[in-house]
Amino acid sequence: MVVNYTKEYINVSGFASERLITSGKPVIVVTMPRSGTAYIRNVISTHLNLKLVYKYQYASGPRLKYFINHNTLFNEITRKRVYVAGHFPPSHYNLQLLKLSGVKKIVVHFRDPRDALLSWNNHICKPKIIKSELSQIQLLASRNSIACNHYKLSPHEQIDWLIDNYFCDLIEWMYDWLVAKSKNEYIDILLTDFDMLKNTPLAFFNKIINFFNYDKFISNASQLPNPRINPLKYNFNLGQSGNYLQEFNDQQILKTHDILCEKFQSKPYLLQKYGWLKKNSN
Repeated sequence: MVVNYTKEYINVSGFASERLITSGKPVIVVTMPRSGTAYIRNVISTHLNLKLVYKYQYASGPRLKYFINHNTLFNEITRKRVYVAGHFPPSHYNLQLLKLSGVKKIVVHFRDPRDALLSWNNHICKPKIIKSELSQIQLLASRNSIACNHYKLSPHEQIDWLIDNYFCDLIEWMYDWLVAKSKNEYIDILLTDFDMLKNTPLAFFNKIINFFNYDKFISNASQLPNPRINPLKYNFNLGQSGNYLQEFNDQQILKTHDILCEKFQSKPYLLQKYGWLKKNSN
């Protein structure tokens, strides 16, 4: 890989330093939680032989308000072939750091937030999480992702709490990335989604590989690992989209529908794609 360096003066939110910036091809995939994150990063980083790097650190506040660790960003992304994983939002701070590090392309991966919320609740209710005090402390520290008395609530009460707290973070995250895609002029953002990953995985991964200008395509689906063989490694459920319809009650379905319609009324692409214009209960 040919690396061209230029000097940039970084001054973002109090961080200032001179760094060498590369024009290489880091692969950055920002994913909604519970959308196949582990599976995507494993396939892409392994196939393209990229070093896996997590590019965020916790900030106080809701779970999806991560901010990028600037030291790790510049130390890793400017000198190596890397795959950057994260759930970080398109805040001014994050986008400026990416811009100043020479990043020109990002993939942002969506999922219907109702299914993502249900998957999140199923995840935090796994026995290994319930039995781990450390995991519970980490979850509580991220605030809106779990109720203090979560395991004493009924399944529908757990969903109610997550709709009132966590759900708003999910749709705000999606909305902000859509705004960033339409308004920023320096980073090309490719939107992908969970349905394509599940239904046409070969096309999904080759679309990402092509977007980042790599020519090492995956030739056939047999090269893709089967998440069923090692579910703990990939943490990827091959169930159908719309599982929330079987788990949410009518009130929860209508409430999340109304929240989505109100938030995304100016984004008809998502409303039409996920059927948010239709009432999903009798």
